[in-house]
Amino acid sequence: MQGISRDRVIPFQTTTSATLASSAAGTSLVSSVTDTSLRTPILPTPPFLVTCTCHSPNSRVTTLPPWDGLWHEVAPSRRGEHCQVEVDCYLILQQLSPVFVSSDSLHSSIQDLLHLRTSMKIITAIGLLLVSVHLGCSFLIGAFNIKAFGDSKASNATLLDIITKVVHRYDIVLIQEVRDSDLSATNKLMQSVNGGASPYVYQYIVSEPLGRSTYKERYLFIYRRQTVSAAKSFQYDDGCESCGTDTFNREPFVVMFSSNTAVREFALIPQHTSPEVAVKEIDALHDVVLDTRKRLNTNNIMLLGDFNAGCSYVSNSDWSKIRLRTDQSYTWLIPDSADTTVTHTNCPYDRIVATPDMMKGVSAGSARVFDFMQAHGLSQSWALAVSDHFPVEVKLL
Repeated sequence: MQGISRDRVIPFQTTTSATLASSAAGTSLVSSVTDTSLRTPILPTPPFLVTCTCHSPNSRVTTLPPWDGLWHEVAPSRRGEHCQVEVDCYLILQQLSPVFVSSDSLHSSIQDLLHLRTSMKIITAIGLLLVSVHLGCSFLIGAFNIKAFGDSKASNATLLDIITKVVHRYDIVLIQEVRDSDLSATNKLMQSVNGGASPYVYQYIVSEPLGRSTYKERYLFIYRRQTVSAAKSFQYDDGCESCGTDTFNREPFVVMFSSNTAVREFALIPQHTSPEVAVKEIDALHDVVLDTRKRLNTNNIMLLGDFNAGCSYVSNSDWSKIRLRTDQSYTWLIPDSADTTVTHTNCPYDRIVATPDMMKGVSAGSARVFDFMQAHGLSQSWALAVSDHFPVEVKLL
């Protein structure tokens, strides 16, 4: 979100347009926010009609519920807050000094959203005009296994651009399969992510290289500085690695985040299981939850990552051996019917699981697989060059 002068409006992405129409009272206003245009007349005296149109290659149409024509004032704590919005054009028009526009690439998912159009009236409330197709801010968490992310992938400008666009979608994103011993690839990614295409500034927190052999991976969390902070972290101790009695090949690197969401502080437990022992490692995540509760003094816990939780690695008969599944207090937000693979297989490898207290802050029905191939109009070969996995995601209230 950025402040700009009254006669300039930050453009939305090329897949989005917002048109301000003249009011019934005859106020003259012909203006559009579209593509790279930054020109618009001085804002008129309200009320006036606003039409927000979100375009998508998808031919289906979804319309919002009818509005009562009166826009209720947003709570003061939400004014000017950095918003990442999905299926919406969120404008805050301030009559005295700047106009704020938060489009933030509309999660970048506007390309795979349904064709949306709505018109509405707005009124002035304490000098603010609030125009929103969907009131409220969204906070999106994602987990993305980027196959063998290292210097080779980070040095490919096209692949780096695709990955950057996916990262920009999230307030927090866990990246797995980071093969980056000296963090050079991570630094290239962060330079791209903070290269100016997003109004947000991103930071990261990363684990040490993890693995029992010379093959090692890191867990990398990238997050928006304006919406969330990393409060605490710890590396889970799963036993003696040199003795061969440890539990995980890549033990979880647990991070406590603090944000302005309904659940103000929450812990994220990442896990990329070894496929051949996926059942054992997924089961052991229950122990990580118990340890996290004690060490971080929180019950707000979410587990996420490539669990390899399906197809040949976890069969139907295996679920009874997995406490993370048999304990009914856990909610598996990505179902067994999901397909998180880019190839023609149909496997729910990547998952998000939440504890009961964490579920209080989860937006109902928001968890899903994000098909970045369709969203960014990529061929399957280009998508596979990025990864053989799609990200999984969930929205917090």
